[in-house]
Amino acid sequence: ADKGSGPILLVQQNSIPASTKSELARLRPGRIVILGGTAAVSTDVQIDAANYTTGSVTRVGGVDRYETSALLSANTFEPNVEVAYLATGANFADALAAGPVTGGMAPVLLVKKDSIPAATAVELTRLRPDRIVILGGAAAIGPLVAAAAGNYTTGEVTRVGGADRYETAAQLSASHFAPDVAEVYLATGANYADALAAAPLGTPILLVQQDCIPRSTFTELARLSAGSIVVLGGSNAVSDRVRRLIACS
Repeated sequence: ADKGSGPILLVQQNSIPASTKSELARLRPGRIVILGGTAAVSTDVQIDAANYTTGSVTRVGGVDRYETSALLSANTFEPNVEVAYLATGANFADALAAGPVTGGMAPVLLVKKDSIPAATAVELTRLRPDRIVILGGAAAIGPLVAAAAGNYTTGEVTRVGGADRYETAAQLSASHFAPDVAEVYLATGANYADALAAAPLGTPILLVQQDCIPRSTFTELARLSAGSIVVLGGSNAVSDRVRRLIACS
């Protein structure tokens, strides 16, 4: 399967918003892949999506988020990948932070705090990654999962995890991006949509609070020394104080 990822556009369960339709019309994609089962994205959306591509409209969706992430990996990656990332399925922030780092070139699989779901275990067995990186602190993914992950790789199991989602995203950025990047995105850490849309772009995404920039994010911003900073989302998600680079007290 092709590695790398195309743009991610957001839809409602039963309809495609006008803004998404406009962008699909502009993109003219060769094919469209719907992520999630019909409880997340309905058959009506799948049928409507066919109007925006001359190719296929397929669905990658399991019975739950864990199986969906495993199926997406299985459809994308060959065995013996260099690295596989494990993120909690109970929250969105850590898995999202991995998007720019992987650039669609490494699988991100979901786990529970204290166990590896069966679908994830099957996919890890197939992937045979050279190494595994756990995203998030022990409060998100506990030591039982870290220990069990060693059964699926002959290499090391490491962890990138801070005290909270802001620090984890900053640490992940620091582990991958050198200073003097062209651009960095700032997205709310309170919701997933804005960061998700930017994830395939391969640009650092750091998380902020609505009215200020957490210290860990601020430190990584300074290290990155980006040519430009782009705030994602409207002022209800991220206020003008963030655009003025006001740090949280």
